[in-house]
Amino acid sequence: MEKSKKRGLSIKAITLSLLLFFILLPSSVIYGEDTIAISFMSDDETEEMVKVRTYLQRKGYGVNLYKKAKTLEKQIENANRINRSKAGLFLAMDVRIGERERLLVAYGSAKPVTGRLLTIEEIPGKHIESSKRLAGCIASFLGKSSKEIPLFPLLGIDMPGVFLSFETTRERINDIYEKMDGCLKNFFRRDDAS
Repeated sequence: MEKSKKRGLSIKAITLSLLLFFILLPSSVIYGEDTIAISFMSDDETEEMVKVRTYLQRKGYGVNLYKKAKTLEKQIENANRINRSKAGLFLAMDVRIGERERLLVAYGSAKPVTGRLLTIEEIPGKHIESSKRLAGCIASFLGKSSKEIPLFPLLGIDMPGVFLSFETTRERINDIYEKMDGCLKNFFRRDDAS
């Protein structure tokens, strides 16, 4: 009799654990199990780079940082490392604290492509629609429009990617990060659903 009670309790505990797991799983996917690859456009690690990384990590994102490439060979090395990281998104960022407000949100000028054998210039085209969607979201949240321009940092990157360049005051920087976080959550949620 006691064995059947213990077995009944353990089955209930397992069932409850599985139920909680499947209830909480979608929210962990949406709110924190995503990784972002970031390449900063400065030569050395700056205070703002550390703040961006810390902010995104506090929000639950995995963050991989990469140094900017100055040559095509270095860009190919970076692209291979970034593509192997299995990140869901690539951000090329230039963040500065200053007196004026300046913002540029851009996506690459690659054309949409399909196929397995692509040139380094064509690879970003596999994700151009997702890149446009993310750039548009971030830009609209910040009251701007996104731009299509050729982007060297996206060369060979096999994931959605955008370029963010902004200069702002210390008082406004957290507002920009919060709006960016909202767009990232929407981006990952939509891509997980498709």
